[in-house]
Amino acid sequence: MARYEEAVQFLKRNSTDGTIPTMKDLRAEKEKLIFTRTAQYESYTYFKDYYHELQTACRNVDMILEMEHTQQYRRTQPKRSHEPSL
Repeated sequence: MARYEEAVQFLKRNSTDGTIPTMKDLRAEKEKLIFTRTAQYESYTYFKDYYHELQTACRNVDMILEMEHTQQYRRTQPKRSHEPSL
């Protein structure tokens, strides 16, 4: 019984007019919160996937630029002859 009274007091304290909300109101609020949570989760998963795609694209660009840099470095280096030292 103490938990019931504690719950009643909590609901009264947190309501705007000091009364206990009806079950209908509580269910409607729960539905609204579930809908909001679902929408936010869908947005989160979209942006998480988009972030992973951007990371992949950045790694690919870095890899391409590194290959181009290596090729340019090789072209600018003078050819060295492999003469055996005596």
